[in-house]
Amino acid sequence: MAEKDYTNSAARVAPTDGVHKSFLMKNRLDFATTPLLNADSAKVFPIKAGWEVKNVHTKIVTPEGGAATFTIGIAAGGSEFEGNGDANAVAGTRTRGVGGTDAGVTAGGQKYTSDGYLYFDANADLDAAVIDVTAEVVDIDS
Repeated sequence: MAEKDYTNSAARVAPTDGVHKSFLMKNRLDFATTPLLNADSAKVFPIKAGWEVKNVHTKIVTPEGGAATFTIGIAAGGSEFEGNGDANAVAGTRTRGVGGTDAGVTAGGQKYTSDGYLYFDANADLDAAVIDVTAEVVDIDS
């Protein structure tokens, strides 16, 4: 499994008004421009130690055009937030923790104990889809 960096090398920072503040991070994954192969992982956001990802939302901007699913997690190959998301859903489709059964949703979030990433894993070749990913984050330890 290959790993690609879709963060655009953007360093995300917590809000300047201090600890325990919630903030949103958003990234548009344009697989028409930068394809992601089946079983590959995309780094979506860098997450700092002490941040907790409370939930992850997706919006299909452009469908893939064929059967394709994805997972979103705190590790490559993980589905802590969304498992079996439909990359071919109708444009405008929004999801949040599909089925409400993913660990990140039912546990109320995933805290990062060390610097890492939020990952998007392709379960089919993605070369047409455009998907917005938004993470709800809180800075717990700063």
